[in-house]
Amino acid sequence: MRTRINAYLVLISLTGLMVYSACTKVTSPDEATIDVQLNNNSQELNLHVLQGESKKLAFTGTTEINSAYEFVLHATVSPLVWGDKVLHAVHVTLEGDYAYVAYATPENEYFGGIEIIEISDVSQPKILSQMIFTHSDITIALKSGNRLLLGGSANSDKLAQITSPAVFTIVELHDGLMSGDFEIFDLPSYNANDIMIIGESALVTTGTTGGGLAVFDLNTWDYGFIPIEGAKAIEVTPNGIYVMEGTGTNLHVYSALDTSFIETIPLGCPNIFQSKAETDVKDDLLFFSSGSCGMKAINTVSGEIIYDYPIPGGGHCNGVSVNNNLVFLANDTSGLALLEIDGGNLHPMGTLSFGASVNYVISQDNKLFVAAAEAGLKIIEIVPVP
Repeated sequence: MRTRINAYLVLISLTGLMVYSACTKVTSPDEATIDVQLNNNSQELNLHVLQGESKKLAFTGTTEINSAYEFVLHATVSPLVWGDKVLHAVHVTLEGDYAYVAYATPENEYFGGIEIIEISDVSQPKILSQMIFTHSDITIALKSGNRLLLGGSANSDKLAQITSPAVFTIVELHDGLMSGDFEIFDLPSYNANDIMIIGESALVTTGTTGGGLAVFDLNTWDYGFIPIEGAKAIEVTPNGIYVMEGTGTNLHVYSALDTSFIETIPLGCPNIFQSKAETDVKDDLLFFSSGSCGMKAINTVSGEIIYDYPIPGGGHCNGVSVNNNLVFLANDTSGLALLEIDGGNLHPMGTLSFGASVNYVISQDNKLFVAAAEAGLKIIEIVPVP
């Protein structure tokens, strides 16, 4: 299970290796001509949550996993429809009793949203808050105290003071719900792909051309920038900060103490700058999706690639999530794959098809969230069989 907030580091230092940048900060919606629609009417929002009789799902492939666990689909959050725009869930962050869902349009345009879903009872999820950005895709949403930190891409032709599409947005929360108070920071390149929090710092990756790793001080909003073409997924472990480069398919490793460069680990994959990339950590193993290269895992102590799992029949691995010894893969049109870690081995256990491309997966405790494009966001409970 991926841990977004790391307690072992208090404040990251910005080193001389970074290029210091003065980011553009947009605080006024009028100034930026940003059209944002906010809705905190839970009764109205839950109209696009499809609930009914809970349904057991069965993985095809082996019977072993289905005899050990029941996978119960409790609800589907259908894609957001706003006017003539249809938004698909592309990322989910779980924290306590809440899920923070990021939405983007599958079309080549800028339109996105955020939803906060209460999941204290996974069988009865409830949407509490929704925010639609009519000039910006949202790639990721991450809670930090009384704020949501958002990554995405904005229409720089429509928004004043935004010079390139990649943006980092902070939305204030009031009593756990989104408010109309927000700030937008202009970043280099085309999209903000991933966010991690270390103490009082936010690490944000951007790519493709002119991309890199931005390190924000969450108190002053000063930031440094390390150029990395096609910077995608980022993960922080006690052994270092790992940034995946999509154009050269390398892992760049930096010190978790001062961001100084340690090494580059080649992954031996084709360019994946147009593919999604996600990471997760179990003990000293860093798991990551690598597009047409499938899923890989490296030992963060030795740098050795421990697991190398290509997608059967081809396709792309869009995401990976590790829950104890279960490894879930978001395998695009191949569906959701499940593998099991048994000692030092990785065993394929089966697949689930949702009739749509699986863009993202996250599993934590007894919860499994699967973002399946036009088929919607699937909210599933994992129940061990006695």
